[in-house]
Amino acid sequence: MALSGVFSFLGAAAFVFAGDGCADHDTRFICTTFGLNFVAAGPFWAGVAGVVIALASSLAKPGARGLGIAVGYAVSIAGFLICWMIAVAG
Repeated sequence: MALSGVFSFLGAAAFVFAGDGCADHDTRFICTTFGLNFVAAGPFWAGVAGVVIALASSLAKPGARGLGIAVGYAVSIAGFLICWMIAVAG
């Protein structure tokens, strides 16, 4: 989970610069204030959600712990990838 947290933190810092090429009249999602805030905070909050899911699954039965940890990783990585796709596609 720590590695996905590092990627989320670095991604949030780098994805904001995807809006540098926007003109004043540009209507792409990354060029809006909400779009920039979304790609900046999205990886962080997805990482937080992934950690909460993984920690909550530690209270489950031993057979279900692995599934909960895997879901936590998936949520964290999915949030990173969604914001990355928005930043790259504009």
